[in-house]
Amino acid sequence: PESLALALKEKGFDLVQTANTYSIQNGVSGLKSTIKYLNTVGIDHVGTYVAQDDKNTNEGVLLKNVNGIKIAFIGYTKGVNNEKLPEGSEFCVDLLYQDYWTEYKEINTDGIVKSVKAAKALDPDVIVAMLHWGSESDSAVTDSQTKIKNLLFENGVDAIIGSHSHIVGPMEQEQVTTVDGTEKTCFVAYSLGNFFSSMDDSYAKNCRESVVLNLSFTKNGQTGATQLSGVSYTPVYLMDHGE
Repeated sequence: PESLALALKEKGFDLVQTANTYSIQNGVSGLKSTIKYLNTVGIDHVGTYVAQDDKNTNEGVLLKNVNGIKIAFIGYTKGVNNEKLPEGSEFCVDLLYQDYWTEYKEINTDGIVKSVKAAKALDPDVIVAMLHWGSESDSAVTDSQTKIKNLLFENGVDAIIGSHSHIVGPMEQEQVTTVDGTEKTCFVAYSLGNFFSSMDDSYAKNCRESVVLNLSFTKNGQTGATQLSGVSYTPVYLMDHGE
């Protein structure tokens, strides 16, 4: 609803990922409506597109300058609730899997690498991938998630911020050697849980618990090198106060 976009803007949100399992739940018209309302209030978005030209622009990569550090964002989802994108609108959602309406086994390697290369072409200091992936109410990391994580990190992504499971998943820092031989520290949060929700334990254990993730990056003013310099999180609990 339009009121949600306005409320998010008033509370200080700058960017949202719109690629998720409900992106076309109300058809492509619903997807376009979401983007329209976000544009109206001035919130940036990644992962979904109104037109092919929007997707073609930097492969959908969004570049933001945050306190002098250039951060490139990309957004992907595992699928759209086992539906297929309408013919002629295949561009409208960035998808992690080629078989996104069935098995989630064939990773969209070409599309993912193309997005990361487009991000690198913008000469950012940091690349962040926002992913709607994994199984609901399950914190276990699947083999395909590990493969996608490795694909992103090795091609240049610095941090992955995950969603979809409705519960908090594992968080990890790891040393990565990229395809060009660079050694760096990368970070993945497989799922931050529900930021705001009316779910209770009848849906999934711990679905009322979540975190606000804080990532710090520091840029060397002389060399221009940027590195992950801090990771922390604020625990959040969704309390039901009744009517």
